[in-house]
Amino acid sequence: MTDKGLVAEIEKLRRITSTLSIESIVNFVATEQRHFNEGNLSGKYLSAPFKQGMYLLGIASNQPEPVNATIIDEGKSDHIITILNSIFNKYALAYFPDKDDYIEGMNSQWQRDRRIAMPAFLHYFTAGFNISTHKIKSWINYYYQDFDKQINLHFGISCQTMIDVGTFFEEQILKNFENIKDTINSIDSYRQEYAEMMKEDYNSALSDMRSNQNLLSLMEKFYNDTNEIHSIKASELVDSFGEEVKNSILKHFTTTRGCSGLIQYITDDNPVTSKPILTVDGDRLYFVLNNSYYKSIINNIDTFLSSGSGANSFLKARDRKLEEKTAELFRRLLPSNAELYESAFETDKAHFEHDLVIVHDDHLIIIEAKASPPREPLRDPSKAFIRIRDHFKSNAGIQKAYNQAHSLEKNLLTNGKVELYDKKGRKLASLDSDRFRKIYCICVTRDDFGAMATDLSLLLEKDERFAYPWAVNITDLEFMIDGFLHLGLGYEQFYKYLDQRQLLHGKVFGVDELEYAGAFLKYNGLDKFIEAPADFIPLDISESDIFDKIYFAELSGEKITIEQIDPELTIFDRKKFFRAKKTSKSKKDKSKRKAAKHARKKNR
Repeated sequence: MTDKGLVAEIEKLRRITSTLSIESIVNFVATEQRHFNEGNLSGKYLSAPFKQGMYLLGIASNQPEPVNATIIDEGKSDHIITILNSIFNKYALAYFPDKDDYIEGMNSQWQRDRRIAMPAFLHYFTAGFNISTHKIKSWINYYYQDFDKQINLHFGISCQTMIDVGTFFEEQILKNFENIKDTINSIDSYRQEYAEMMKEDYNSALSDMRSNQNLLSLMEKFYNDTNEIHSIKASELVDSFGEEVKNSILKHFTTTRGCSGLIQYITDDNPVTSKPILTVDGDRLYFVLNNSYYKSIINNIDTFLSSGSGANSFLKARDRKLEEKTAELFRRLLPSNAELYESAFETDKAHFEHDLVIVHDDHLIIIEAKASPPREPLRDPSKAFIRIRDHFKSNAGIQKAYNQAHSLEKNLLTNGKVELYDKKGRKLASLDSDRFRKIYCICVTRDDFGAMATDLSLLLEKDERFAYPWAVNITDLEFMIDGFLHLGLGYEQFYKYLDQRQLLHGKVFGVDELEYAGAFLKYNGLDKFIEAPADFIPLDISESDIFDKIYFAELSGEKITIEQIDPELTIFDRKKFFRAKKTSKSKKDKSKRKAAKHARKKNR
């Protein structure tokens, strides 16, 4: 990919942000995020507002606050959106052949690099934190509460206080919205009053309206409040939490405009991702309601605890927490006669450890947990492929998890019997191959790996005689088990899902495991996808909607049911598609809406 056109677009963006106040940029980002989440896609819109919004703030944070800032009117808003989408499109074009590629030829390595790097990059670009704010807060407490002493010493506040500050911002911004509503209602009362007066004496009413100080004050208040809607005064933070908490938030989570480093590319380290609260003078603090603050808590604490003398202790605890959460979820799903063995070894000398082994009737489930997050893909597809592949096959990757789980499966099938022990050499269980009709190998990750986990045919190396394992992140696993239980489905349906899911790798493509699980629920299984005479079937991102509905139903104490139907699978007609693409604007709009919907789900 040549940088010339990309750099030109970035410089255009930089020139625009240099004329805008941080207040107006924050409001723009928050508005675009809200419109996307609500499905309000009239006019122009960002293709991935979370990542693009943070990038825009990162570009602006290096520039000083302008003395005479310009406003973001509709024309300027459209211009910013056009440039941001153009920047993303130029990244995407790196995965398509250019003139030189056609001349030199696109060999198997060229195709392999892009087949793997492109979905990884698109996932990185469009993904936000795909869980509710409430769940993120509990997630933070769960993983870091045992390290509160170290966190307090380094940051000056506990992780719970960090969460409380975020809640305070949210509540204050909600109050700002309510205050604006009250102001609008007051203005509207005057409007109605003057409308009646104008029927009697138009000029007199107009004169009175223009000189009404209360109305003028309300109009001024409305203008100021709408501009400051996503902010609070730092003194409000002091009043609620004290000076020390405010100082910690300013130091560790706040970017002061004009004081951060220069960023160029979307994949550069963005100071706003680690310090997403924005300020100009330390007096007024701007907060974007997109979970970026809570993501920064995770990133900052992870960075701190995973370095220095206590790193090994933290990394082991992080793995252990993931293992414990995984065991907790499977205990909820499986009946009481299921035997769960955590940290089980194949020898009494503590060799060949497995994070969780579950024995349930004639089913054996071998689970390995990996808490290491994925690395950001590089801009160059070939270099990106190497980074993605190396992490996938590292000790912290999905390949390693499969190798560990499969080693027990293979040992059992080869020797007929395997004893399991705890760390102290005490016997836990005796596994007999004759007992088990089904053996499942599962990798549970803490983070979302996108297509690298959902389509294991891309990178996983395995013996063709054995089935594909199942790779799922802990968040999707929790949503899935919650969904099954809400619908009254038990382990039988879960086992059916695992059996059918193994057969979809390399054929049915989705970037979210909940798309597969949602399709399973919606279509009463995945049979139609398995039986379809197709080489490639993309899943519609709306398949996972059922889990959003279940989540909100649980919050309100309601119960939902699902109407099962057959999937509509049609053969893709290339001639018809490309002919329509050239002549039909409405089809283009429909395609844009579908892409937008995908990004919106990733930014929910």
